[in-house]
Order: sequence, then C-alpha cells, then structure tokens
Amino acid sequence: MNLTIPTAVLSLCAVALSQKPVNEICPFTGNPVNPEVTLNVGKDIVAFCCSGCKGGFANWSADKQQQYIMLQINSKPKTVGKDKYEMGMPYALDVCAVSGEKLNSKEKPVTKKFDGREFRFCSDACVKLFEEDQEGYIEKVDALMIKDQLPYYPMTTCFMMDEPLDVNGASVDFIFDNRLVRLCCNDCKDMFLKNPGKYFKYIEKELIKQQTKNYPLTTCAVAGTPLDGMGGPDWMIVGSRVVGLCCAGCRPKVEREPVDYFNKIDAKK
Repeated sequence: MNLTIPTAVLSLCAVALSQKPVNEICPFTGNPVNPEVTLNVGKDIVAFCCSGCKGGFANWSADKQQQYIMLQINSKPKTVGKDKYEMGMPYALDVCAVSGEKLNSKEKPVTKKFDGREFRFCSDACVKLFEEDQEGYIEKVDALMIKDQLPYYPMTTCFMMDEPLDVNGASVDFIFDNRLVRLCCNDCKDMFLKNPGKYFKYIEKELIKQQTKNYPLTTCAVAGTPLDGMGGPDWMIVGSRVVGLCCAGCRPKVEREPVDYFNKIDAKK
C-alpha cells in the first residue's frame, strides 16, 4: 500500500525542523539548553536544559510566557541589508523618547528595542504609549536626533554621488539605527538601505578623521588611562560622535551611558 504525504504537510515539517529556539540559555537554571528539550508556544520554540524546567515553564501564564519570548527575540541583534549590517547603536539622546523629560543616569532609564533599534524611556508608562503610536514617536525622535547630530556630521557632499548635498535643492537627511545619514536624493537613500554596513564605513572614516584632529582628551574617557596605553586609541562611534578609549573593553560602559561620556569630552573643549 502506497501512502502519499501531502506537500503542504512536508513543508510544515521542514519549517518546524529548521526553526530554532528563541533562547540558548535555560530560563530557570541559566545553563545552556538541550536542543532536544523544547516547548512550542504558538509559532515560537523555547528550549530548556531538562524536562523539569520545561514543566515549570509550561505552568507559567500565557502572558508571562509571551513576555519571556519577546524579551529573547528583542535581545538578539537584527541584521539588515545584503551585508548583514547588525543593528545596535545606542540611543544617544538625553531625553525620554515619549515624554521628552531628561533621563537621569542615577535612575536607570527603561531601555527597549523596537525592530532592532534601541529607545530609552523615563518610565514603563511611556513604553506603553510608544507601543501604541510607534510611527508618531519615532518621527519625533528622528527629528531630535537629526538636530542633535547635524553639528558633528562630517561631510557636505553626498558620499555616493560626490555631489553637494543640496544639488537637488535640499539634502535627504534621515536616521538609521540611531545614526544620521545625509544624501543628495532618495535614489541614494534606497541604495544605502540595501547595503548600510558598506556605506556607513564612508561616514565613520570621515567622523574619525575630523573629530580626532582636535580631540580634547589624552586619556581614555572611561578608564582615565592614556589613550595609547593598551595599543589604542580605540575610536568608538556613537551616533555621530567619536569617543576615544584605551581599548575595546571600555566600550560597554559607553554603550550604557553615552551622553555622560559626550559631556565629559565637551567639558574639556
């Protein structure tokens, strides 16, 4: 007797086999997961180190399960473009993305990622408001970032066409991954979005060239040791600002509190 398995069923099985769990660490023990111990939650898969932890997760409420899954998904870097550019530039404004209130580094702001991009808020209430009107609030944040980063943008020509930015009447200014990009036309913008990692290199090269000419610190902005003390300097770019460090190991502190280090640099100018 010959049995024919429908193509649709085979396709679904292939998708299930190829799908990876949302996590690599067990939510209970903190140990690496066993890829054979998993639980399907809707369209997502959660993995565990043992069947006991799997049972514990199954007893969680649906809301708690979804919160965990979304946290795992949002914590993973998003890659875009042909060159697999990895999103993750820190939010470098000193105000809440919703209320516009000053963010206090002593009272840790709420940090969330939306579509791979980081935003910071003064409260969980502002996060909820942002979720209800992401497009509107992102437009406001982008306007603030453009204004904030314009003084540091290093070029007056379009790096794609080698033409003045205003050759068509006005430049096309936009924010991508919390970074300002200025081009001469929307055609160049379309090209940029297809391969952002490749084109950001042009901007980064000019940022470092211009901002290191009269860089006011001779010591690492984080450690306070000589910039060349560990084989550096390591020039870190955040938004359109350059921060001088002694080594890459100091970068995480700048990522957590970029504005504090901007202020440290500006105080020496």
